[in-house]
Amino acid sequence: MDVNLRLAIVDTLTRAGVLPRFDVDAFNETPEGALKDGESPDDRDFRYRQEVVDALLAIPISQDQLAATEELTWSDSSDLTMFAIYAQNDGGGDEFDIRSFDGIAETLPNLRKLVVDYFTKASDLSPLTGLTKLHELHIRGGFPVADIGPLARIPSLRVLSLDSQNVNDLRPLAATRIEELTIRNNGLDRDKADDLAPLADMPALRALSYTPRCSYPERTVTPDNARLLDRLRARGVTVTA
Repeated sequence: MDVNLRLAIVDTLTRAGVLPRFDVDAFNETPEGALKDGESPDDRDFRYRQEVVDALLAIPISQDQLAATEELTWSDSSDLTMFAIYAQNDGGGDEFDIRSFDGIAETLPNLRKLVVDYFTKASDLSPLTGLTKLHELHIRGGFPVADIGPLARIPSLRVLSLDSQNVNDLRPLAATRIEELTIRNNGLDRDKADDLAPLADMPALRALSYTPRCSYPERTVTPDNARLLDRLRARGVTVTA
């Protein structure tokens, strides 16, 4: 399993009070956490500390604790874990990016909500299809996701937020029972407009929040999309655009 996905699990369970908070100051007094030869405390703060990662991932987690986990978040709210690993990280690197969701369904079989906010390079959503209870999915930042076809194979999904991804084909959403949908700043081709037409075929949709791509002329909604949004409103869908 992806290292940062594993760290997200540790962080989530720690913030929930399931696991004890990792005491980095106490760890620094152990042989494993001691300064390296010729290293100052400031030097240590300015590097990614693999020894802290190893210590965090060595914290015992029972199968019962994993099975009881219904929400997983990896975002700025995970700063205590990230700070312990890389105290002076300026946020410009990709050290904490999740690159794969492989193994998530086997590890967290009862997961209902997944939030990955900015720290992601995972482009393949197919591992999420094993999350048979997944109700809510939020992915923001990095533009890694182009294919949302796997989402059509998650019948439990009701809330979806795609923010700053690279999805050009929204047709798979027509096969879902999604009720609340957010599409914001989607697509790397900034001069190309989104095609929202497939949203008309989403039978359960009742709320849509939409923001056009950054550089598409002044973030304007195209005439075709404006007409589509009007049809959704007429159907009773709450539209924010």
